[in-house]
Amino acid sequence: MLDTSAQKSIDNLKKILTNEDMTFNEQTTKHFLILPFLTSLGYDITDPNVLKHEFKPANLRGNNDKVDYALDLGDFKIIIEAKPLNTNIKRHYHQLQKYYNSTPEVQLGIITDGRNYHFFTDFYYENLMDIEPFYSLDVLNLTDYDFYFLNLLSYTKISANSIREATEEIIFRDKLLTSFKKTLEELPPEFIKLVVKDFYPHAVTKKVIEKATVIAKQVGANRLDLSIIDESIIMSNERVEQLDSPTTVPAEEVAPETPADSEVKEDKPAKKEPEVSAPQSEELETTLVEIETTPPPTKRPSLRKGERVSLTMDDPPLTKLKVGLGWDVSSQQGTKFDLDVHVFLLNENQKVPKEEFFIFYNNPQSPDGSTNLLKDSRTAGNNTETVFVELDKVSSEVEKIVFIVTIYDALTREQNFSMVNNAFIRMTNAETGEEMFQFDLANGGGPETCLIVGEIYRYNEDWKFTAVGNGYQSDIQQLCTNFGVQLA
Repeated sequence: MLDTSAQKSIDNLKKILTNEDMTFNEQTTKHFLILPFLTSLGYDITDPNVLKHEFKPANLRGNNDKVDYALDLGDFKIIIEAKPLNTNIKRHYHQLQKYYNSTPEVQLGIITDGRNYHFFTDFYYENLMDIEPFYSLDVLNLTDYDFYFLNLLSYTKISANSIREATEEIIFRDKLLTSFKKTLEELPPEFIKLVVKDFYPHAVTKKVIEKATVIAKQVGANRLDLSIIDESIIMSNERVEQLDSPTTVPAEEVAPETPADSEVKEDKPAKKEPEVSAPQSEELETTLVEIETTPPPTKRPSLRKGERVSLTMDDPPLTKLKVGLGWDVSSQQGTKFDLDVHVFLLNENQKVPKEEFFIFYNNPQSPDGSTNLLKDSRTAGNNTETVFVELDKVSSEVEKIVFIVTIYDALTREQNFSMVNNAFIRMTNAETGEEMFQFDLANGGGPETCLIVGEIYRYNEDWKFTAVGNGYQSDIQQLCTNFGVQLA
């Protein structure tokens, strides 16, 4: 919890926020709301070495490219973008992202209207601000966990490590909660099999799993209160007191697969409630692969942003992929519009094992021979580029293959993805020619100049694909630096 003085400052802020006689523009919001909020966290707002006003990131060229505040904490910075009270701050995320991505020493980005605070970091890609905040709070409706979080951000507590740990804890908490609820609501066969094998002394056949699923759904509808999960996530008083060392979930226990929330599942016809007799000894045990395998869809699935799909659960597993990336450029664009496809093969540290694992038009093949970008695959009226991936050739050092589209010389030409329509990534079995799925990105993007379209990544013994679709105000130089490539 915050100390008594800080608590009084927060209470005073609440009085100001509810004072109907006051009107707020950006300057009064800063003076009466934001600066007192920073003071309540122990920051000396009168020290120019700590709080820098109108901070200009070194990598931005425009005279007006300044963020309202930067807290200089030695080896890292926090940047704060201020908006007038009652502004829809979500509309200005891209502005904070531009400042964040241009300042490598930033560990935390905040955008606020003096009442609502949204907190960002670069959890998914180093030095690229995440698309969504990992935490938000409302000064008028602070919870116990909000006070715990604010204490972590206080001047005497904060460090680059504490920010990273807090980020991981919050993201793990939210993703685990979502996953637990989804599993208990959908009861996938692999989950039922795992539970049944813990107590059932006989062969866990397909009929047994079907019967257990019916019973589990009845129990879930009548007995299970999912709010218990929410309550279990809220920190105990003892946990709140341990502010110096917030617990995080070890990576080997829970490994967040991607910025995604849900798996892609194929629709199956509804089944009648099975009549199940006791398992007979002659019944063959149904394997997990048999349970999870479904007939190929008659229509190519269309993925939604954030969805995941397994690539290699089929038997024999898929090894050769044809990845098509395409787009349309607005016909109203007079200046030449040039988009490039880049592929990064990354290790567990989100870096290329060596620079040759950065695939682009001047280096179309990875050193392990697994990934090949076709040269000059675009033709008149056909803005499609093709990458071939052979999963069985991917180096053991590589954990993830990231597909990115950038706009060449975007800043000079004043171009961005708001001028690009119908962008997609399509996955095809290169051996059979069967189109497996396609991810269509939404039209009407914003000022982004770089688009992470999707990822192929290892998950245990499987390869999976994630439909990412996140845009950034960045260029290929910055991406290369983030992923460990030094351009000449």
